[in-house]
Amino acid sequence: MPAEADVAVDASPTPLVKSAGKCTSGVERSASGSRLDEPAPIERESAPELAADIAHLRSLLTDDLPPEFAPHLLGAVFLERSLQSKKLCRDKAEAVVRNYAIFCQLQDWNTVNAAGVLREARTGFNTLLPCTDVGGRVVLTQRMAWLDLRRRDPETGKSTTSIEAYQRMAYYLLHRALRRADPHAGMALLIDFCGFSGSQVTRMRLSDFRRGIAMVEDSFPAHLDCIYVLHPPAWISRLLLLLRPLLRRSSLSKKLVVLHREEDLFEHISAARLPAEFGGELQAEPWDETLDRWVQQERAWQDAEAAKEGARGEFDCLALVAGGMGRHRRPAPANRVL
Repeated sequence: MPAEADVAVDASPTPLVKSAGKCTSGVERSASGSRLDEPAPIERESAPELAADIAHLRSLLTDDLPPEFAPHLLGAVFLERSLQSKKLCRDKAEAVVRNYAIFCQLQDWNTVNAAGVLREARTGFNTLLPCTDVGGRVVLTQRMAWLDLRRRDPETGKSTTSIEAYQRMAYYLLHRALRRADPHAGMALLIDFCGFSGSQVTRMRLSDFRRGIAMVEDSFPAHLDCIYVLHPPAWISRLLLLLRPLLRRSSLSKKLVVLHREEDLFEHISAARLPAEFGGELQAEPWDETLDRWVQQERAWQDAEAAKEGARGEFDCLALVAGGMGRHRRPAPANRVL
């Protein structure tokens, strides 16, 4: 049986709406679909309290956000996601929106798309499962042994990748995940340490750890509700102790589920819905084909936008969260603090 830390995994998502009325997510999911066919965010009626919160957030942010970000970040979908990720706390949701814009500017990640992260994505280090776990959470996987930092340019001998490049790829996948996710269920991370060498951790700098934590904890409109650790190494507890000063108290209380065998994972994701590479029975669409489909999809959106607007812009993953296609121009360096 798996060993669990802090708290047990709930079998059902926790509702985050303040009103007593039922709030549906509007997200369609196939019970056993083998492709990552995610629908665009569906327009839905919000509870009066949520609509008021969205209007309040928009009024606070309208004059502060750079114009390049404003159309998407001030949209109802992104603001609603931000509120739901912080359990409808207005102050925290406002901070998410501001931090999102700051993070993109500081990292120069404001034009991230499938084509731009394809090299790292094809390694399979991070993927998205085509199914959800028992709590209805979309699952982002991370196979630590597949982290390849040895690739070098044959002419110059310089490295052609970095931890930051892999994090940029994961950032893109988070947007894809959020497009599919039920906002009331949150998201889950499955980290598989099978075959991983601890020496790879020594190549990570403190800035890489800080960037990774900020990317999920402070600057993204989703809450990471559960972390599955598969095939944990003996030193994992020491790593968690080292990271503790960088984590907020709320992060330390995440649902951490330690799984020593692939069979232990079936309690949280049924074998019939789990891809074969994780010991399951599902014959899912090959990951490379999923990536190629996303590249073609985003290029088609660019073509449609160009035909509509008369100018071609670079597709950005923010449009996946904010609702459908859209151009996202690269903002000029900002001198102000949001």
